Amino acid sequence: TDAVGRPEMRDDARFADRPARTQHYDELHELLADAFVTAPRDEWISRLREKDVPCSPLNTLEEVFQDPQVQALGMSIDLEHPGAPRYGWPEAPSACRPHHRPTTSAHPCWESTTRRSCARWATTLML
Repeated sequence: TDAVGRPEMRDDARFADRPARTQHYDELHELLADAFVTAPRDEWISRLREKDVPCSPLNTLEEVFQDPQVQALGMSIDLEHPGAPRYGWPEAPSACRPHHRPTTSAHPCWESTTRRSCARWATTLML
């Protein structure tokens, strides 16, 4: 609550525990959304970490490839897709395991599969 500049939320019964926060999710979401639009993502990550709040940025694909850990582990791969140019993609985390078989191409139905997966994910978020 201090990290987002809303110390009064600490004593608010609507947010006292997980069941209460779940019951009042929309109100909590609105309060936090109003706070988070006031500063850039990286500033919020710093503020939250200073207060020992577990957090991590949601990286763009470009940021994924620039991540030092991704580079150090060699997890950036080039993939081919039928009818499209080669493109960069992050290798699966399981690539660090000795028995891993590296990814060499995209699934031929990647686009339609991705659309179905994203639709299911979006529906889940709305529940």
